[in-house]
Parts: sequence; C-alpha cells; structure tokens
Amino acid sequence: MTTAAPTRGEIRIYNETITPFPSYAVSRGIPLPPGAVKDPSEISIRDKDGKSIPFGAKVLQRRPDGSIEWLLVDYSIDLAAEEEKSLFIELRPGDAPAVKNPVQVSESADSVTLTNGITTLVISRKGGSIVREWSSQGRQIVGPQDLFDLETMDTGTKIYRASLSGPLSVSVEHANPLRAVVLVEGKHTARDKSTFLDFQLRFVLTANLPDVRFEHTFLCREKAELVHARAIRLVTTTRMDPAARKLIRQKHHTQEYFHRPMSLEENVEVVSSSVSDLDHYERDFKPFKMGTVFIRNFNSLKEDSSKYPYHMRPDSPSKFREDYGVGAFRQIFEYLGWTSNDLSLSFSFLRWDKLHPKSIALDENRMTISIWPEWATPCRMTQGASKTHVFHITSDPRSININEVERRFNRWEMMGLDPVAISFDPAWPAHCEVLDQQHLFKYQPKKYPFLENLIEVSPAAGNPGRWTYYRLPGAGMWHFGDLGGEGGFNNNEDDGLVLFPLVDYLRTGNVYCYDYGVETAKHYMEVDFCEFSTNARQNGGLIAHTVNHFEGMAYPSHEWVEGILAYYYLTGDPRAKRTVIRVGDHYIWWANNLMSTIAVDGREAGMPLVNLAAVYRLTGDKKYLDAAFKIVDAFHRKHYEEHGELKYPYPQYGNLEGGSWQKNIRGYGDWSSYSGLYRLWEQSHDEKLKELLINLLKVAVQPESFSVNDARAMDFFTVWIYMKLTGDTDVINRLGMIIPMLLKRGGHPTRRLHFLKELDERGLIDERIVGSRGGVI
Repeated sequence: MTTAAPTRGEIRIYNETITPFPSYAVSRGIPLPPGAVKDPSEISIRDKDGKSIPFGAKVLQRRPDGSIEWLLVDYSIDLAAEEEKSLFIELRPGDAPAVKNPVQVSESADSVTLTNGITTLVISRKGGSIVREWSSQGRQIVGPQDLFDLETMDTGTKIYRASLSGPLSVSVEHANPLRAVVLVEGKHTARDKSTFLDFQLRFVLTANLPDVRFEHTFLCREKAELVHARAIRLVTTTRMDPAARKLIRQKHHTQEYFHRPMSLEENVEVVSSSVSDLDHYERDFKPFKMGTVFIRNFNSLKEDSSKYPYHMRPDSPSKFREDYGVGAFRQIFEYLGWTSNDLSLSFSFLRWDKLHPKSIALDENRMTISIWPEWATPCRMTQGASKTHVFHITSDPRSININEVERRFNRWEMMGLDPVAISFDPAWPAHCEVLDQQHLFKYQPKKYPFLENLIEVSPAAGNPGRWTYYRLPGAGMWHFGDLGGEGGFNNNEDDGLVLFPLVDYLRTGNVYCYDYGVETAKHYMEVDFCEFSTNARQNGGLIAHTVNHFEGMAYPSHEWVEGILAYYYLTGDPRAKRTVIRVGDHYIWWANNLMSTIAVDGREAGMPLVNLAAVYRLTGDKKYLDAAFKIVDAFHRKHYEEHGELKYPYPQYGNLEGGSWQKNIRGYGDWSSYSGLYRLWEQSHDEKLKELLINLLKVAVQPESFSVNDARAMDFFTVWIYMKLTGDTDVINRLGMIIPMLLKRGGHPTRRLHFLKELDERGLIDERIVGSRGGVI
C-alpha cells in the first residue's frame, strides 16, 4: 500500500534539559520537494496552531530546474523544560510578525558593527585590537582602551599577534534578522614582521539573546612541512572589575563526592587535560585518552584532606575511582562564571573535555582563552591542518550565582551534546527526494527490530550507549571525531562515519545519528583535510587513515565528499562547501597530471567519480564532469573494450619503467566504480555511460560475485543500480540464495539500504535469520 505524500514537513523539537530556553536559536538546513519552491518567500514555518514564525533563509542547493532542494533556515523558539513541540514547513507564504530584537549589520571603511539591540560588537578593519567595542545589556565588556587579540607562540617562545598584522579582512559571511556571522581573517605577526599560522575568527549573534558565539579556526599554511606551536590563544583585557569573583562548581567534594558551588577571589585557571600534573605534562602525556575539566590550583578549593580516608586523599597511591583520577577533587563542571555587582559573564568551550588540552584563565580584568595552552607539549601539525573551536560568552548586568551560570551554559551544551534535539518526520525527506531518502529502506523498528539493530550506525550494533549521552570518545583535540588509537585511525573509511550517520538521521529521525555525523564531519573536513600544501598531490585533498591523521598521503581512492556535502546541506556550514569544492579541484589536478595513478584498479578509479559527481551536483561546473569522463575513458571503458568486463592488470604500475604485469584481476574496490559510474550518470544522463555501466553490471551482478565475509564485496547497491537502469527486477530471484548473507551480516553501511527497501516491499525480509552483529570476519 502506497503511503500518501505529506503536505507539509514536520520539524520535531525536544528540549532534553530541565532548563527553560526562551528564544532558543536554531540554524538548520531543511529539504524542499522537487519543483515546488523557487524562492524562500514562497514557504512559511508555522506552529501547531498555524501561526507563522519569523525566519531567515539562505539557499544551499538548487535542482537543475531551479527549484530549491536545500534551504538554510534560522529561527528562534521558546521552549519550556523538557518540552516537545513541532513546527511545520508549509509551501505557502507566511505572515510572521517582525523579530523583536533583530540582528543588524552595518559596515564602514574601518569597521563592521554587529548588534541585536542587546549586544553590540564593533569589529575593526584597521588593525590593532580586533574588537573595538563590545557592550551588552547597557554594560561595556571590551572598550576602546582594551586589546582583544589572537596570539600564537613558536617553540622559541616568540609571540605572533593578530593585532600586529595591519588591516584585517573582515567580511559579513551570513546575515538576516535572526542570525548574523562576521568573519575576520589574517595571519599572526611578530614585531620583527615574521608571521606564523593563519587564523579565522567568526562572531555569531542571534536575535533576542545577549550571547556571543566565537568560532576560532587556526590554519597551517606554513612553507615548512612540519610545524610546532607552543601556544594558540585569544587574549583580551575587559571592563570587568579586577575584584570580580570567579564562579565554579566542584564535581567531587566530601566522601559522597557531592557537587559544591564555589566563589573564588584569586586568579583562576580552568583546564581540560588527560594529564593531572600539568607541570609534567610532557612526561605524563599519553595519547588517545579522555580529558577532564578541572581547576589547576588545588589550594583554591581549600579541601581539608584530614577529613578524607586514606584511599580518597589526593596524595594516596591507591587511585580511588581511577576513572576520575585526572583532576580528581579538582574536577569542575564545564562552565565558568565571572561576577561583579554590575556585570557578570558566563562562558565555556564547546566540547571542553573532549578537545583537550584547553584552558581559560582569569586574572584581574584579563581573560586568556587557550586553544592550545602553553603548558602542554608543542602542538604538532603539518601543512594544511586546521581546527575550529567554539566558545560562548553571555552577560548579565548584575551579580549572579553559579546556578544562573549553569542555566546559561545549558543553552550551549548538555553532557557533550546540543541541549535541544531537532529532527524531521522521516516521511518529509523522502517526499523531498533528498540524499536518496525516497529509495531507502523505511525505518520500521517494530516490524524489523533485529534488522534495525544489525544495521545500527551510531555507535556499533547492540551498543546501548546510542540511547544515552555517549556519542564519540573524547581522545583529544586532533583525535575527537575519528575512531582509532595507537594502531592508526579510521579517517572516515568509505564515508561510513560521516555520510551514513547523516543519511540515517533523515531515514530514522534519530538525533543521535546527527550528533555522531556532525562531529565526524567536522574532524574530516579539518584535521583530515589538507587545506594547503606546497605538494600538489596533497593540496586540497583528504588524507587517508594514519596514526597522526594529517601526516599521511592524499590519494584518489581514500577521499569521500558525499558525507561532507550532506553535512553542508544540514548545517549550512560554509567551510564544508569550500572543502567539497577544493577536493573537486584536487581531483582535476590528478586527472590532468597523474592519470597513470588513478587508472589502476576499480577503487582508485571509482572513488574520484563518486566525488566529482557530488562536486558537480553542488556547483554545476562542467569541469568536474569533464575530469570524471577522462577517468572513465582511461580506465573503465578501456578495460571493458578489452575484456568485456571490469578486469584489469595487477600489480598496479607493473608496466612502468620496463616492468610487467603478472595477471589480470577484478573486484578490487569495483563497488566504488559501479557507484561512481551511476552517480556520474545521475548528473550527466549520458546514454553511452549508461550503456557501459549496464554492460559491466550484467557480469558483476551474479551470485558468485558476492563474498560472504567482505562487506564491500557484498555490494547490494550495485544490484539496485542494475534494477534502476534496466527495470530488470527478476534479478532479485536470481540472487535469492545470497540474500540471507545480507540479513545475517548487514552488508556495507552505505550500500545496503536501497536493496533492503526492495526486499521489504516484496516481503522478502525474514527476521528469523537476521544476524546479531555487523562487520567483516
């Protein structure tokens, strides 16, 4: 029975905290149906009573017919504690009231002013202090007499400052009455005019709230292949009273390990680290460990050790609750307050514990926010590595306590996650035909509980952590968002960490899939992305899995942009769009200069097609199709014409410099070639390409081609492609004997959902034979 198409899209919103959120700011990509909307003014966002709410919109992706496929929407919503509510995307204009405190941006020759009537930032273009003025709720936080600066330090302790770089590039990256983003870009410069590391600093302001979101990115565009930074930090003097008190909440106090609020008068440094003794950080540091947030000076807590039994004392070798050992009694919650009679600030790093090492130091009226603290080992990076960190600061024009600090913090983060869960009714993305949702296995956990558990994405099947607050282990700044350890890292192998969680978020409406995919996408498009290199092979590429992420090689078969593109559609993050395009340009270089390296096997020649088709989809620039067709002619068409199938010489490069090949092989990553040829046909509708692909698939889609223990070779997406292109559905009967393989093992995460839908619609899924765990034996 065919389900009726939805007439409007439901956005499901749930405040997971017990803190009310007035004017909670949301910025999220929404899909729209094919051919339905040409301009954002043609839609409205409405509550359950049909009333329009104000929103700002920006087109992220149009279809070939000009209709909008993905739209970035900013809006604000009031949420009570633990409130669940829905908003609705309707294909008719709205009549929303004006925004109460709209964000406005004004530009002059020497500054950009960002204001919502509550908070105002004046950002300088002239050089010197980045922020000329920052005021909020009638109080000045940073004034003309203060220096708001970014600093880096090399291993010789030379300090490089943004304030010494002369005029800075300041641009308005995004602006509407609900949200605006101002981007500052430049290099850090020393007094001797030498420079070290590039930076980007984004200031984000939303309607109705005093909060400022700072997004800091450092980028290694140095000529040296290996770079070490002693420190990376934001430093500012403020208008705070030097006698202002620092507010923290100690996590573990008394033998019961109760929480304790504390108000401190002295200077304070709050750190995140996996090492307890920061004076011996280099000696004690071990990679891939979770960090904790704690106050550096234990004496500030004024703990009386005599009141604790021997096994709990800080100096005891017994390591009471060893999992809490880092920081122990010094551990605090991941927020910090700074309060005086007429001005208080609340602030925090996002994912403070997971992205260690980090530090926030308050001394008199000076604040130092260390992206990489000076007390840690030097930060090691290669050309092209980058990392973005987010910290929030909000203000109150009065004295506040730690409970009020926590309530403000809850707007930003809850136990390592966004505090508000936002999803779509899965029927809407399917109706909008985005990210193949219309072709994917429908989420039916009551009908297929075993199967859904087997194909679970985040984390592994059977892991109950997916229903709690666990997403990804916090293993440190460079490692968070990847899976691995001392033996090496995944670096998003086969797009399984990025694309599939985000696709499954739309398929299921499970927000933990979004959480997982977003964090892995950020890692992949920064740490693993070579943003700059003097080596053309590396420049603009995504680096394959290696121990230090960015110290490996970028090469054609180990790059995946479809997940980053999905992340762009869901978040509107402009860095993701730039990354996807850069990777496309990187592939063009390979196709023009090193075709002999691409045209060697099914995977090396296949993944470029997948990626180039995705970049063409985003940009519409034909140069990406041209590069893809060069690869098809050099490899797929060449070997089909010679062998009548996808069969090619091995070992790779065997005939270079007088060598010889030993045999012909098939199957090495051929799944990516079939997928790439199909995605290329989707974008080009080239009939000769379709004919080639069908002829290749006639040979490939045979029972003996499916290996029982290899999730990649068990490629049922290939079968679906063949059915889609030929209309031959009898292939399901011919493959009947191997379908239990899919149900027992789960197949490859990004290449199984299409075929499972076909099985479901034919009643061919037998829950009794579904396996207990996915993976490859």
